[in-house]
Amino acid sequence: PRLFKVGVRSDVWSLGCILYQMVYGHTPFQHIRQKLEAIVNPAFDIPFPHNDDPHLMDVLKKCLSRDIELRPTTDALLKHAYLQK
Repeated sequence: PRLFKVGVRSDVWSLGCILYQMVYGHTPFQHIRQKLEAIVNPAFDIPFPHNDDPHLMDVLKKCLSRDIELRPTTDALLKHAYLQK
């Protein structure tokens, strides 16, 4: 089995990382020395500092879900309340 699966849901993860950078000014793993280990370790909790926009937080958390099946599709993202503003 491949360690990294490439596809639309991986693109959604990448979008989540970019959005995280835009919101917090750094990537979710910037403060970690062993970035790859943290990325592939499902036990590592990604910190989500407080933000006043609950729809934004929902998009971030869904895009950065460790479970690829729980990540939204691009169609679902386009219909999300955050993008409907």
